Amino acid sequence: MLTVAVLISGAGSNLRALLEAANEPDYPARIVVVGADREAEGLAHAEAFGIPWFFVPFAEYASRAAWGEALRDQLAVWQPDLIVLSGLMRLLPASVLEPWAPRIINTHPAYL
Repeated sequence: MLTVAVLISGAGSNLRALLEAANEPDYPARIVVVGADREAEGLAHAEAFGIPWFFVPFAEYASRAAWGEALRDQLAVWQPDLIVLSGLMRLLPASVLEPWAPRIINTHPAYL
């Protein structure tokens, strides 16, 4: 079964839909963790479904690169097969993209 990490920034409506789908017995993936770049409202969806979550607050890092390293380290703990950007409103630095490329999907209509 495919393991998935979902990254969000806001209310998590797409995350909620993914969590509901993943609850179906024949769904081919399991969401193992939800992460955010701030204390996002959508983390409550992860909690409601019993999914572990974390946040790496962008504002607490001196640079995008430093934030990216911290995010990469959090994701590495979970070793997901796939990362889904479900409303994450940050550009991911190369340090995050390289370990998982091409196993990252952006579901948000914004081109980040």
